[in-house]
Amino acid sequence: MRKAATFLLFLAVSIYASEEKDGGELIVNIDDKPTDEQYGRLLTASNLQDGEMQLQRMLEDRPKMAQHIAKGDALWNWAVRQFAGDFRQIVWSSQPPDRLECESECSSDDVPAISVRATWTHGAKNSEKKSFSELWACAIFEIFNARNNKRFQELRREAVAGKLSRDEYVRGFLAAERSTAILQHDFFEQFWKPYCRLNGILACDLDESRWWHREPMPVDEFVSYVKKQLPAIYARYARAFDALTGQRIDSKK
Repeated sequence: MRKAATFLLFLAVSIYASEEKDGGELIVNIDDKPTDEQYGRLLTASNLQDGEMQLQRMLEDRPKMAQHIAKGDALWNWAVRQFAGDFRQIVWSSQPPDRLECESECSSDDVPAISVRATWTHGAKNSEKKSFSELWACAIFEIFNARNNKRFQELRREAVAGKLSRDEYVRGFLAAERSTAILQHDFFEQFWKPYCRLNGILACDLDESRWWHREPMPVDEFVSYVKKQLPAIYARYARAFDALTGQRIDSKK
């Protein structure tokens, strides 16, 4: 199974806002009970039961995520619907990501599985346990990122078929994850901050630096920024391209 792994969530503190906005609107009223008109699709009782089971597994594996959530509240209902298939069905994986903070595992046939490490693996907080907000920031990013599964598979097929250069392949992944960042940005502003205020979550736990609290820059500027300022991230996607293509030397590079 190929993995759509994510470091990009944690670039937020370094990336400036832009006026460009795309990726669709995310409108969530935390005072409303969820209805199918407010969300993406009609879900059956069985779908919702499955979604709740996945949410409970995540909370059991990462108990700190359960600190400020209660069954039936806005965050609970939203998460249940995401796992149940509001956009597409998702499952929780108890297996921690390998050297990553969080990831979504995607293949052409399987249901995407998201996972989040309980502790930091890099930076100033290396080996420290993640807070309630930090864990949810990771999970929510990957919930949205699972929506890119089809696009990720298209990019892989095109790479194997020789239709993409290494740089084109990496750009495709970064563009997709940028769209995920926009969704997380909107969620943070429209849902997370009001939810935290309503539930008395301390400002220090809100920790905007772990969210896309500013809109990412336009795609080409974003890709250029990652390539020049964060070469290790760019190289990770490049190595994935090489693995897919057998390190084929592409004249379009």
